[in-house]
Amino acid sequence: MLITHGHADHIGSAPAVAEKFKPQIAANLGVGQWLEAKGAANVTGMNKGGCHHAPAAPVSMTQAQTGSSIYEDGRIVYAGEPAGFGQCSRTAAPSITPAIPMPSAICS
Repeated sequence: MLITHGHADHIGSAPAVAEKFKPQIAANLGVGQWLEAKGAANVTGMNKGGCHHAPAAPVSMTQAQTGSSIYEDGRIVYAGEPAGFGQCSRTAAPSITPAIPMPSAICS
């Protein structure tokens, strides 16, 4: 599951889908931490330019222009920077996120 940013139309059903199907999830660090707090497993928090070797296909996080916030319990929660996803390139660096463990990966 690739999640580009924290708006309800992108993450609204993500916790339920994660619980039912247990997919690998790639998202920005803020959304990834929010999903883990909701009980999601297999989460990889990424930074732009990072590469994650997901089982289905390697993906790289790219720049996107929009907001990223979650409205929850009557308050707005910042959800990290919005991003897009594309194919990993030979020059993309592995995603490094100290708060969310990630399998070691070298983009090739």
